[in-house]
Amino acid sequence: MRRSWTITHWLAATFLVAMITSGVAVGLILSAQMNNSVLTLARQQAQGTAHQVFQNVYGAMRRGTAHDEIPEIMARLNATALEDGSVRLVRGPAVAAQYGPRAGAADANVEDPLVRRVLETGEDPSVQRDGRVRHLFPLVLDTECTACHAGVVGETVNGLVDIDLPLSGLRQPLTLVTDTAFLVFMGTLALIFVVLFVTVRTLIVHPIRTLSDTMTRLSANPGRGPSLNASTFRTRELRNLATRFTTLMTRVADQRSALEDHARALTAAKDAAEAARIQADAANMAKSHFLASMSHELRTPLNAVMGFSEILRDEIYGPLGSARYREYATDILNSGQHLRDLVDDLLDLARIEAGSFEIRPEPLTLATEVPACLALFRERAAAGGLTLSHDCPDTLPPLRADPRAFRQILFNLVSNAVKYTPDGGHIAIVARATATQITLAVRDTGIGIPPQFHDLVFAAYGQVINVETRDMEGTGLGLSLVMALMQRHGGTVTLDSAPNAGSTFTVIFPRSTRNDDTHDDTHDQGDTAPRHTPVEV
Repeated sequence: MRRSWTITHWLAATFLVAMITSGVAVGLILSAQMNNSVLTLARQQAQGTAHQVFQNVYGAMRRGTAHDEIPEIMARLNATALEDGSVRLVRGPAVAAQYGPRAGAADANVEDPLVRRVLETGEDPSVQRDGRVRHLFPLVLDTECTACHAGVVGETVNGLVDIDLPLSGLRQPLTLVTDTAFLVFMGTLALIFVVLFVTVRTLIVHPIRTLSDTMTRLSANPGRGPSLNASTFRTRELRNLATRFTTLMTRVADQRSALEDHARALTAAKDAAEAARIQADAANMAKSHFLASMSHELRTPLNAVMGFSEILRDEIYGPLGSARYREYATDILNSGQHLRDLVDDLLDLARIEAGSFEIRPEPLTLATEVPACLALFRERAAAGGLTLSHDCPDTLPPLRADPRAFRQILFNLVSNAVKYTPDGGHIAIVARATATQITLAVRDTGIGIPPQFHDLVFAAYGQVINVETRDMEGTGLGLSLVMALMQRHGGTVTLDSAPNAGSTFTVIFPRSTRNDDTHDDTHDQGDTAPRHTPVEV
């Protein structure tokens, strides 16, 4: 794994790159400046030499000795005025034609395009090549020259001075100066970078490393760790950072301690809740086993009460002597039957919770079972002015269910509908079948149940209480027993109800293909099968 750079490494690399970049930039600037200075000096020297040549030649011409002095003048200038340089006097075409060949001067007919351009335009160009610089200065016709030369004053170029100078002689002293300046600059820059490096390392890197070491110690020991002395940091920002870091670590330590205390409290509460849950489950299981085992003990005296009250009501062993005794015996029998129903529901629910309730599915014919159930409520319905009907086609396939459990489911649903349907209401049972399930819906025109209480009606020992149901009898076991029995059959029960809109309880059994081979395929058509006209019971 490649090691990453520290701040010190980055600082050193940054300063080194900055020094190299600055040195290269300053070197280029000094080199360019030195070249400009050398060219300027060379031009000034050439201009001075050209002026000297012109004055000497002009003086010789005025004295009339130009023919003899010009070669000497040019030789002297080449020998003394310029070191390793050369001076050449070039005459224009008009002068050469007027005076003919002359020693020490060249004519303009030489094949030099630069000379011809100067004679034609009067420019004074400078050309640098191979470490030398060449300057050409035109000799323009002056007023005093008109006595000897023809042309337009200030425009006619009678000749030029061609000076060739080496740059080495001018460059050497300037090179010494620029090299000294460059070395001084680089030394100063290096000193500045060293001072900056030490300052940054002392004021920034070292405090950050201190913070890192403190965090490392805190990670090794999560408890209340060492604090930072903010006064040891020299910069305001790092001082504030150290202060806030110490404050944060203190708060973290306090919160950690509080969280540990809270975690211990939660653990203790969890253990207590788990123990309470285990105890409650054990108590509930003991209750269920107790109720399941009490079936025989509760039914034996209850059957005796019901049997003897029936004997008294029917006066099997002779008249009782008073009609009230017969009424009282009837009340005892009815109360016993009601108590027996409650005990049966309670014991069945307890056996289901205890896991000891066994179902034995058998093929059941809904067209027979439903009317038989409704017949049990004929008298109660007539007393309350209720109308009972059913819609169970003969073409429905057999329903595989435990006979006693199915009758108990249907009995509880119809009983619930009769109990909560006001006088003049209607109760109907509708059975349908599809390819995967068989449904049985018990509909009534009763008081209805608000949607927020739909789950409550299926809870054990739960009963929705309102003004209209306050006087109703019941323990709230019927619908919870229906739900439990449906779950044992692999089905479910749903509720569709609203206040003052009646209720529809629908039990849904999974469709079984067993023993269906003898039925026609039309049995699976469900709602498309022929329907019977509702039958009043």
